[in-house]
Amino acid sequence: MNIAFDIDGVLDAFPAVMLMLCSALVASGNHVYIITGVEEDTVTKADVTNKTSYLTGLGFGKGTYTSLIVIPKPHDDNKAKEIADNDIALLIDNNKDNVKAAKSLCPCLLLWNTKEG
Repeated sequence: MNIAFDIDGVLDAFPAVMLMLCSALVASGNHVYIITGVEEDTVTKADVTNKTSYLTGLGFGKGTYTSLIVIPKPHDDNKAKEIADNDIALLIDNNKDNVKAAKSLCPCLLLWNTKEG
């Protein structure tokens, strides 16, 4: 199964819990996609490097996720496209617009403790 997580407000809000969850999902044969955005209209190599470094700082490394996908604005539309393109079966996000854009594509869990928008 392919499961997608957001970084900002999800993985970084509860890193110990999310690290355990992602690691367990990968260990049990699932694919964990981290789909996160930048505040620009394009994504650079530096953006991907920065997001990778941020994940590493949170404890996420080899064996804790399958793929990092960095998307430009608009986040809701671009996140929905990646969900469709990667056959994502579940999204865990804290942004209501992202969840609204994805809800017809897969079940979505809105992390309420850090809800945006």
